[in-house]
Amino acid sequence: MTIQLKGKRGWVATLVLGACLLYPLPANPITGDDIFLLSTSVSPNVVLLFDNSRSTRHIEWHRNFDPDAGAYGCSDFDNSVEYMTGGNSNFLYTACGKTQWIYTPDVPTLYDGRYLNWYFGNATASDITEIETKTAKSTCNKAAEFNQMYRRTRFEATQHVLIDLLCIAETKGIRFSLAQFRDAKDALGQDPNGAYLTVDLGRANPNHATELESKIKNLGIGSETPLAEALFQIYTFYMPRAAALTPVGADNVTQFPTYWYAKDGDWETNSQKWLERAVEFACEKSFVVILTDGVPTRDDFDEEVVTNEATGFADFDKLIGDYNPDGEIEEPGDVDETSWYLDDIAMFMQERDY
Repeated sequence: MTIQLKGKRGWVATLVLGACLLYPLPANPITGDDIFLLSTSVSPNVVLLFDNSRSTRHIEWHRNFDPDAGAYGCSDFDNSVEYMTGGNSNFLYTACGKTQWIYTPDVPTLYDGRYLNWYFGNATASDITEIETKTAKSTCNKAAEFNQMYRRTRFEATQHVLIDLLCIAETKGIRFSLAQFRDAKDALGQDPNGAYLTVDLGRANPNHATELESKIKNLGIGSETPLAEALFQIYTFYMPRAAALTPVGADNVTQFPTYWYAKDGDWETNSQKWLERAVEFACEKSFVVILTDGVPTRDDFDEEVVTNEATGFADFDKLIGDYNPDGEIEEPGDVDETSWYLDDIAMFMQERDY
């Protein structure tokens, strides 16, 4: 999903407006093969939120697998169970009279029971051949290490996509940053308090591109998926650093918190460790691109531990809350602490000037 934001910097806006107008939009229309972010007269700001939660350990599904099918050709596996490989080597396994490869690109690698029942039951000979041999194409030839389609995890597939995207865009002047979920720190290991920016939002240059690629390649896999908390904190990253200049929320009174986090995600009092201010000119477009595979978990704006890494969570109802009143129960109250605030935050970001 993509979210376009609006912003301005007060008195600076009138000074830089003319400079922004010096760069015309491309004469030719943007095609399906172009990066959608390039349809702007000034280099846009793009934060990439990489879902590095546990569920991304799942093997990449074959395109012919239908997860919503009522029945599959094999029933040796429980459709509601998640299976986990224990080793780090591919191995042959027999189910429903077929012996086929189980791929273990990560330790552990996760397999959905539905997918295994399809794999050993419904998959055709050509499907199996594709699973065993197909490779992904890299537009820039910089992602060869992630080229094994259907034999890689969702995590590796996302790495491949991002590295390819950065390779294509590195000469276009786009400002990229990378965000990831925090590690869980409470006693039960359950509440990671959203996400943080792990790379500065820098102009395209070889050093910045190298840092981004290194972060993407070496990103670890966490446990939870606090999507709404993450987007909320990325939104504050786009805001001014001075507390007196941060905007107010939906109640038109409560101010948003300032983004005072270092590259390791910890709240930091040393301003030299803060990431650079995001917006330079009033006419810059800003985006958040979320790459995720699943339902949010531990995402209900609790301040269980390390509360300075959850600044503003206690005021979330005043700042944004149920901004998009679509009738859904925003916090179902389930054991996974799921919430459905992502659409509310996205709409608020689109409609309110930060």
